[in-house]
Amino acid sequence: MHLLTIILLGISSNLDTLGVGLAYGTRKYRLLFLSNFICALIPCIGTYLMMILGEAVRYIISAPLANLLGAGIIMAAGVVLIIQYFRRPYTANKIPTVMPGQTTGEAAAQPSLFTNMKDLGRILEDPFKADYDYSGSIEFKEATVLAFALTLNNLSCGFAAGLMGLNIFLTVGAAFIISLLFFYAGIQIGLYFIARWIGEKGDLAAGIILILLGIYELLS
Repeated sequence: MHLLTIILLGISSNLDTLGVGLAYGTRKYRLLFLSNFICALIPCIGTYLMMILGEAVRYIISAPLANLLGAGIIMAAGVVLIIQYFRRPYTANKIPTVMPGQTTGEAAAQPSLFTNMKDLGRILEDPFKADYDYSGSIEFKEATVLAFALTLNNLSCGFAAGLMGLNIFLTVGAAFIISLLFFYAGIQIGLYFIARWIGEKGDLAAGIILILLGIYELLS
């Protein structure tokens, strides 16, 4: 019964990845396999660590209370995503202030990687900020910044999954595979300028899935 939860949790936690891929695809960004791998690996490490923490808490409190808390956290995360969707306009498909490949003028003053690390919260709103050298491709250092931004959205769900006693390796493995597929598929779909609305409604879709998952876990 938990397999469905694991798969849907992996999908909902990676809809941002799909949206970022779509945004990059519409601007014909290049995706190196190593970049895709990093963007899948780092969030999964974060999920794994939070699941370990959640599982430790599960041993301290009763199993019913742990399930209740886990389901509550998942539903709360879903509500937050839905609120974000209605309060924040989606900006990932805006034309970047400096186009890829530009090397003169203001583009010569490239922001540092550390500056981007401090701006993680805005990268998912405008994924082009991760391309800090304006090269039109997401390279290793840039992928690392983007991966940490994607990780922020997975921490609460990872903790909740640990509380509910989901299998750690299945959950992390499913999230890793789905992330790889979503990033690659998003770019390929975006290259043809179709289904852009998926990226725009990613928070809304993820929020609805998380709320339904929480209800499902409460009733199961």
